Amino acid sequence: MLGLKAELSELMQDEEYLNLTPDFDLYNYTQLKSLGNEKQKLTQNSRILNAINVNLEKLKYLRKGYDAVKKPDLSAIAQVSLKNAEENYGGSLALDKPV
Repeated sequence: MLGLKAELSELMQDEEYLNLTPDFDLYNYTQLKSLGNEKQKLTQNSRILNAINVNLEKLKYLRKGYDAVKKPDLSAIAQVSLKNAEENYGGSLALDKPV
């Protein structure tokens, strides 16, 4: 290992490199703390995540309304249109036809 450090020191033209020690060891690892409690704290205290959750609830609510709009129209106008077999609502109500 010392030979490698000497070679690197020579290539970098920096003799102080030989005296440096690494801040961490790549071959040994330490066990990290569990993130369970930290994740819970983050979800409870984060303003950004709370705002995102509010927007998500709004989108869910709007989707319910959109799904209701997509349903077939079974009102009186639609029933008259089907009964008179006109192609448009105005024609079925005789709004476009002179009497």
